[in-house]
Amino acid sequence: MDSVRAKSAFFERWRVALKRAEERSIVQLEKFSRIAVAVAVAITSLLVGAAVVFSAPAQRSTVPVNPFGVPGTDIPGSSSTLTRTDSGVSMTLHTSDLPAGAYTVWFVLFNNPEECTEPCNEDDIFVDGDPSLGLNFDQIAAAEIDFARATGGIVIENGIGNFAGSLRAGDTSEAILGTGLLEPREAEIHLIVRHHGDVIPQLVNEQMHSLNGGCPPNECEDVQMAIHQP
Repeated sequence: MDSVRAKSAFFERWRVALKRAEERSIVQLEKFSRIAVAVAVAITSLLVGAAVVFSAPAQRSTVPVNPFGVPGTDIPGSSSTLTRTDSGVSMTLHTSDLPAGAYTVWFVLFNNPEECTEPCNEDDIFVDGDPSLGLNFDQIAAAEIDFARATGGIVIENGIGNFAGSLRAGDTSEAILGTGLLEPREAEIHLIVRHHGDVIPQLVNEQMHSLNGGCPPNECEDVQMAIHQP
């Protein structure tokens, strides 16, 4: 009987010892989990902080607006501001001397301006710079050129136009050739103000959202421009 009692006591002490060891393991595991969570939160905070610290500031350029094809001839009181970040660009354009009617404003994107003729211009877009001769596909490919709608609007009889728009890098939803904006800080960007003629009520949405909306019956024409160097 004493032997049985001794064995029973031994197993009871062993059971108690195992239970205490298990409880200590659970406490240690919970402590380790709390430490791991704290470390993960700290690392995440450091990474987010680093992203904020090292994110390059926006770049802004403000230039006059010119009649189309006549760079250097400023329209009095006009201005265009282009803001560049790593994720895209945004623009504002204030101008005057516009015929009343419907308008679009376009980003002309020279993504690789080092490959342009000097300077980047219609010679890079059309054969010999002449739209009637067709697109200069070799030069378009070399300079990685594309066109993307920035915005649209209506100008009344006072001839004043105020436009604003933006374009994200890689967004080709408004792009004509499918390249879009590749490097926002490195591209040369021309803003083109395009007149779509008098407002046609049944076509006004197309007039403000497409390259040739309303033409015909109207005649579409590029009337003003602003050039933003990288």
